[in-house]
Amino acid sequence: MTASDNKRIAKNTLFLYIRMGISMLISLYTSRVILQTLGVVDLGIYNVVGGITSIFTWLAGSLTNSTQRFLNIAIGNNAPQKVNQVFTQSFWLYAIFAAVSIVALEIGGSWMIHHKLTIPADRIGGAMWTLHATSFTLAVTLIGSVYDSVLIARENMKIYAYIGMADVVLKLGIVYLLLIFPFDKLKVYAVLLSSVFVISKLSTIIYCRLKYKECRLRFEWNRGMVKEMLGFVGWNATGTIIFILNNQGIDILLNIFFGPVVNAAKAISNQVRNVILNFTSNFLTAARPQIVKRYASKDYGGFLDLIFRTSKYLFFISWILGFTLIVRIGNILHFWLKTVPDYTGQFCVWVLIFIMINVIADPISSAFQAIGKQSRYITVGSGIYILAFPLSYVAFKMGYSPVSSFVILAAVRFVYLIAVSWLLHREVAFEYNREYIFNVLFPIVKVIVASVIIILPINLLVPQTLLGMFFVLILTATISTGSVFLFGLSKADRAQVKNIIHKKLSR
Repeated sequence: MTASDNKRIAKNTLFLYIRMGISMLISLYTSRVILQTLGVVDLGIYNVVGGITSIFTWLAGSLTNSTQRFLNIAIGNNAPQKVNQVFTQSFWLYAIFAAVSIVALEIGGSWMIHHKLTIPADRIGGAMWTLHATSFTLAVTLIGSVYDSVLIARENMKIYAYIGMADVVLKLGIVYLLLIFPFDKLKVYAVLLSSVFVISKLSTIIYCRLKYKECRLRFEWNRGMVKEMLGFVGWNATGTIIFILNNQGIDILLNIFFGPVVNAAKAISNQVRNVILNFTSNFLTAARPQIVKRYASKDYGGFLDLIFRTSKYLFFISWILGFTLIVRIGNILHFWLKTVPDYTGQFCVWVLIFIMINVIADPISSAFQAIGKQSRYITVGSGIYILAFPLSYVAFKMGYSPVSSFVILAAVRFVYLIAVSWLLHREVAFEYNREYIFNVLFPIVKVIVASVIIILPINLLVPQTLLGMFFVLILTATISTGSVFLFGLSKADRAQVKNIIHKKLSR
């Protein structure tokens, strides 16, 4: 990687982290108020019904990554006409997806609410309002994903961050309105949250249309390009749909077997998950365009080095945050929420473990998107990962607790990581046993062992009080960061970090 590439990734990551920091603080506050205002049952209903929005958020993210890949290649080849063609074909393609998805969502969602989900009879109306608001959001989400692709491909993370910050500020306003409106709280929450989402996407659309020439829409249908994009998007979306099945499908299983109260616990664990994902996804979002461009320019050594570094750094970010939360998750939840639904702490722990495994695999997904050979990667990876849903169903039928599905998800994702990293080794022809293990896995294991050996004995000795919680959290974050610096970074990386700190202190 060149110095300018490193600087660009660092700058883009900084903008995204500013957005994330504001978002996280507001989300932690609003989550507590929303739980108290809606109540456990209504929050659980919103998680399982309104959570359908997250299905299409993941799908939109998958479409964004696919379009971004084609845009990056066209931009890298300095072909402005091709860039506009990619944008135009993506727009009309996603418009068709949106129309089909809305019909499917309204029909399938209504059937699930009335015939399958465990929802109190007097809350069916609120659940249906949530479904309709979700459908409205869906259309704008899918169309807006095309414009998100342009922002990311152009590496314009500043505007991306600004719009994101405006989004979370509007969500803070929802909390105030939710408290003063005298109507059904679930209905009001669903409509207001949908409105904020639509405003955010429309802001992106307006900015891109004013800023970038390639966003000038034309009535054109290039069958050859659409066929090529569908082939890529199809495989990419297949993997995302499997991920969605495990996420939202397990939400539905939890509702059917255990009721909406457990869904509320799952909703809170999702909030904790989002805190970590905001950190890691920002880094990956900043690095992904460079991954694609390195492969497009045939810099295979730099391409592979960036994959390894991104995998390792993503884990370190998630470890410092995730392990810090895990050691005192009970204290944190009671301090944050006051009223904590059953199973919430156990859900959070396993969600964090899942994320730590998953972030190592995320750059491998970006690598296969850059290469363009998705079929084997999606077939093998999805074939493994889809096992989580039926295994969770079997576990619930056998009488195991709802926590068992989270353990299954983490175990299946670990097998998935091993399989897809082996596939990348076959595709790019690097020495799997030496390069991947030495550059990625070995530093990760050293950081885990060093952190755990030091922190766990201390945690057992410190009392379960508010002061004890803050002491352990600060100590854990410090020890984890030190372990990353000493055992996770290479000698050259440590020297670079020291140099950056020295320059900052000199200023």
